[in-house]
This record gives sequence, C-alpha cells and structure tokens, in this order.
Amino acid sequence: MEILLLIAIGTYGLLSYAVAQRSGEIAARTSLGARPGQISGQFFFFGLRLIAEGITLGLPGAWLTGQALQAVLFHVPAHDPAILVGCVGVIAAVSLTACLLPAHRASRISPVQALADQ
Repeated sequence: MEILLLIAIGTYGLLSYAVAQRSGEIAARTSLGARPGQISGQFFFFGLRLIAEGITLGLPGAWLTGQALQAVLFHVPAHDPAILVGCVGVIAAVSLTACLLPAHRASRISPVQALADQ
C-alpha cells in the first residue's frame, strides 16, 4: 500500500511541477484561443506517456528480478502473468488518477495572473 502512495505522490508531484514550469506557455496558449480541454489533455497525455515508459522499463526489470530470485522461491512460480498484469493495471490506475488533478489545474490557469507572475 505504501508503494501505491509513493507512486501517486511522485506522479502528482512531477505533473504539478511541469504545470508550474509551463504556466507562462499555458497562459499564452489560452489567450490565443486554446480551450481548457486541450490544455488539460496535453498534460494528461504527458502523464500517460510517462506511465507507458515506466511500464516498458519496469516489466523487463520485474522479469529479470524473478529470474534472479527463482533459486530462492520454493513452490512459487517466478513469472506469473496474472500477477504481472494485475500489478501493471493497479499501478496504471493509481498513476492515471494522480494525473487528473494537475491536468485539471492546468486548464484553469488564468492568463492574466500567469503572465503577471512572470
């Protein structure tokens, strides 16, 4: 359970930081006519890309770890596809949920306030 909390906090923190760093760009795009859905979609898909990259790197790492621990495991398979798919699904769901708030916050940035803060 602690791992899921760390995943959620890390994903949320990374996307919140990205929104804060790009607030001037978001303000300029909004003032030029970008809709809030386009802005939030941009950050949501950024989070999706990060999740996909993490899964792509994590699955081979999990497989290699299973291979290394196979000598220690007794009567337990080192590679259970159901467990791997279940873990990937839970981690993806937690990460996607953590992406929602920063993406929504990005769509609500006021152009006047963001440009005044620059």
